[in-house]
Order: sequence, then structure tokens, then C-alpha cells
Amino acid sequence: MHSSEMNPRWRHWRSSLPALWALLALCACVGTAPRTSTDSPLAINDCARFGDTASSQQVADADALRAATERGPLFATLKAASSTQACRVRFEPGAVEIHWRMTDGGWLRVARDSRIELYEQEARLVVPLVEEPTAWLRQAAVAAFGEGACGIDWRTSEIEQTADDRMATEQVFRGDVCNCQARLRRDATMRVIGALLRRAC
Repeated sequence: MHSSEMNPRWRHWRSSLPALWALLALCACVGTAPRTSTDSPLAINDCARFGDTASSQQVADADALRAATERGPLFATLKAASSTQACRVRFEPGAVEIHWRMTDGGWLRVARDSRIELYEQEARLVVPLVEEPTAWLRQAAVAAFGEGACGIDWRTSEIEQTADDRMATEQVFRGDVCNCQARLRRDATMRVIGALLRRAC
């Protein structure tokens, strides 16, 4: 299936993120929130769970996805500026999404849906990026997609307005395999404040 759009169920999940973080904050007040950490990585079993009941294999696969994501450049940049506050994981048949929240308000999410061969990794930075943006994004794409980064052409890009913030823009690099994309998000002063990696076959 060829599509650049996110599954509607994932769009609904993303739109509910603020309410879910508020719920976790409330749980923390009454002592029922999941364990959080400021230094060591959080395992999937430490994350708050939502969605369907997951099998042991799904949990193991999700934990492998978590570990791989935490080794990548996007997560490393977030960790260099802040520390991990909490994480959430949502399971659906054939799909999983993991969301990390940092103490400074930054966040990262990764989603994989085998039903439509979707992979997405998105980060939002509170502290603007200080590294060379294209090289940073390219390293993240190779870490996520493998050597060659699904044929992304790093010499050519286009600028798009973001749907959620009219003051922000995205620089879009496109690949020739499975509608592969890598995006740099910039604020009104052109500082890099986020990134998105997407592949959907």
C-alpha cells in the first residue's frame, strides 16, 4: 500500500497526547503513575500502556524498537539537552507507538504499523539544534532506515508550511523507495526545532 498519510487511528492517538499527559500527571499525584527515570533508559514494561492487550512477542518487539530508537541521533540530541521523564506505549493489532517525554518538554515518538508497512519517528526539540542540520537528519535516517536511507536525495529539498503552526516550516527531503521522507522543522527564526522520518510502502 502506497501512502504518505498516517493511519486515521494514529492521527486520533496523536491528537489525544495532551490529554493523556495530563492523565499521567494526575496519576503521579495519587501515586499510581509508572516508574520514571532521569538517567537510565526506560524498558517497555516501565511505560504506561494504552490500547489493546499485547502478546509477549509484541512486547519483545516493542522493546527492541525502543532500544533501537534510543540509540539513534534524535533521541541522543534530546538526552543531551534534558533527561527522560516518562514514556508511553500503545499497542494495536500489528502496530505499536512509543512516546517519550523529556523533563524540558521535548518529546520523541516512534510508530510502526506492519499492516501498511509504516514507520515514523518524530522529535520535537525545546533547545534548538546546534549541529549541522542536514548531516544530523541524514545520520538519523540511516539509523532508522539502514544504509542508503531508502534512496533519499540529500541534494534536493522543498519547503512546506506546517499544518499545526503557521510560523513554522519543514524542509522536506524525499527518497525513491516506499515514499520515504526526512523532514527538518524550523521556527520563525529558522532554528531547527524538530525532525520527522517517515516510510510507508
